[in-house]
Amino acid sequence: MKSKNSLFPIYLNSENLNILIIGGDKNDLNFLNFLIKNYSTFHIKIVFPKIDQEIKSLAEVHNFISIFEKEVDESDFKNQKLIFVTESEKTQFHYFKIWSKENFGLIHFINSEEKSDFETEFSNKNFDKNTSRKVSLVDPYKEIENTAKIVKRAKLKANLYLGIIGVLVFFGLFFLTLQEFNLFPDVKLFFAQENHIFLWMVLVGFLAEMIAGSMGMGYGVICTTILLLLNIPPPIVSASIHSAESFTTAAGSISHFKLKNVNLKLVFALAPFAIIGAIIGAVSLSYFGEHYAKILKPIISVYTLYLGANILRKTLAKKSLIKSTRKRSNLKVLGIVGGFIDSFAGGGWGPLVTGSLIKDGRTPRYVVGSSTVAKFLLTITSAVTFIFTIGIHHWNIILGLLLGGVVTAPFSAMLTSRLPVRKMSIAISILVIVMSLVNIFKILF
Repeated sequence: MKSKNSLFPIYLNSENLNILIIGGDKNDLNFLNFLIKNYSTFHIKIVFPKIDQEIKSLAEVHNFISIFEKEVDESDFKNQKLIFVTESEKTQFHYFKIWSKENFGLIHFINSEEKSDFETEFSNKNFDKNTSRKVSLVDPYKEIENTAKIVKRAKLKANLYLGIIGVLVFFGLFFLTLQEFNLFPDVKLFFAQENHIFLWMVLVGFLAEMIAGSMGMGYGVICTTILLLLNIPPPIVSASIHSAESFTTAAGSISHFKLKNVNLKLVFALAPFAIIGAIIGAVSLSYFGEHYAKILKPIISVYTLYLGANILRKTLAKKSLIKSTRKRSNLKVLGIVGGFIDSFAGGGWGPLVTGSLIKDGRTPRYVVGSSTVAKFLLTITSAVTFIFTIGIHHWNIILGLLLGGVVTAPFSAMLTSRLPVRKMSIAISILVIVMSLVNIFKILF
């Protein structure tokens, strides 16, 4: 019995190369992602009667991918120099070979018994003349994948060590400056202001960034819940969180752009309406927050209670492998509502907007990247709006949150790989629920 080809050629000059892929089901997605990640100087043509939705989403993002939902014919082979056949009936292999040869193309059958143009035989002098030895390709995909994992681990360690060194250097220079200019009494007085609010904010920023960095969610919810528990007015709560988040979302957006996780069409569809919602939310909270604090605090606490319960529900629920087929969300409405709630309540963009887009069946990678960029734009807008409406009298809170986050950031990657994320998610959601209930109880009774 012949062995199946589980490999594909990768050590080829792919510059300006036209590639034809015959096949388009979910099993071909990893192969396509690999080509996209490692090469960008060719054009990919995908032909198959029924193409998977995630592959269609990739084609929407990358203009060098063309998809054709139809039966393959001879015309599809014209000008295609490299052909991958991932799905086909045995009767078609013969025609594919003829068509590829007529068009001077090289063909490779993946997961098939058919012989590839990248597989050869030679006679070895040490063997009998009638004995031939088959030479197969090394699996470069697996080798590159293993190498990438090693490089990733090395980068994580390097970033961790550099982060620790950076934090130590920062604190060293900070204390030297205080000693040189005799500023210790002033710093001590600053720390003591408003019942040591700065130190509390450092702790809040540390905890929120540790959780958000290791689990990818919860920063706004955790900060809002704790700040309300400390009896900080709602306008200052939201203004402080969005001012601090401007830096973290900026870093996240840059990372997603570098990783090509951003669908600009989705960003442009969400961001303008998110900005409008953020302005409305910030202005409403600024003008009504102080006067109606007794009403707004329980409303926001109920909202954080809902978010905590929702995180707990999603964590405990089993993941469904079946995609949602419901009608997609209206992006304009989603942007405005998400921007308003995030700005007015201090958080909630992720659970509402990102969660809704993923439920719509969109590719999670592009949803997370695009919503992060949109979130950055609304965060900047919200922070600037608060500055013009209530002023900048909450720097101790912002600096505390930022400092706590800066200290924690170098450890985020290490925490992601070592902490039990599911158990942490359950614990944090329960903590948010309990703190929200305490807030509601304190306000009402």
